[in-house]
Amino acid sequence: MTHNDLKKGTKVLLSGGRMGTICDNRKGIRRCVKIEERDGWFGDMGDVYVDEVLATVDDFPDDPCKLHIKEQVDLSPAHKKQMAKIRRQLSSLG
Repeated sequence: MTHNDLKKGTKVLLSGGRMGTICDNRKGIRRCVKIEERDGWFGDMGDVYVDEVLATVDDFPDDPCKLHIKEQVDLSPAHKKQMAKIRRQLSSLG
């Protein structure tokens, strides 16, 4: 599955152990995600880069050790190239 296949309402696992729900049907390198309040993360909503979306999940069980990952989310070659450029630029800022 690629990030362009993600639909509004899909529950996802993000980098850093965060979990959230996709809030839009946009294509491109950014997606709007509502971050779930759990595991020390505050609930929030905002854009994330698509390389932060790791996988889709079935549900958010009380025990994170029992998380059921449905499918890994992969970047297309074009978006990998764009994200590499963005991450290089961000790392050069310090």
